[in-house]
Amino acid sequence: MSNNPSGWFSWICDKNLCYDPSVNACPQSKPNVMAAGETIELQVHANPANTEGAGDYELSVIDDAGNVLNTINGQIIVSSATAVKDLNSAKLTVYPNPTQDFFQVSDTPGLRYIELFNIVGNKMKSYDATPQKQYYVGDLTDGIYLVRLVTSSGKIIKTIRLSKR
Repeated sequence: MSNNPSGWFSWICDKNLCYDPSVNACPQSKPNVMAAGETIELQVHANPANTEGAGDYELSVIDDAGNVLNTINGQIIVSSATAVKDLNSAKLTVYPNPTQDFFQVSDTPGLRYIELFNIVGNKMKSYDATPQKQYYVGDLTDGIYLVRLVTSSGKIIKTIRLSKR
């Protein structure tokens, strides 16, 4: 990403790794090799660190000879109008943390969905939120996950780190 406001952090992830803005190509030891007609998922991430603004990004698909096959341009915009403000979100907890098989979320008015992502941003599970419910994670590998708490209108209330052991 370029033209980021001061304090923003950004990165782009492919199926192998995540790259900060200083990286211009995937490493030769982990290339993204695609067959004709195959697709690949790329994710653009930005952490605006409570700073409004806009950041531009450009992704280029390059063949072995260095020819640009396709370029994708986009922009991420963060404003106070799009941010979710909830003074009670500081009281939200996910427990037990760390966990082995299940976790719960403290009672939260307006909570509709719970989404669980791995550390590189791939959605691993999603749940309909129910008070006092336990959410099963025993089938996941040990590691760090992000639990996203979402309202029925799709606004993110809070994202909490969960350790699965």
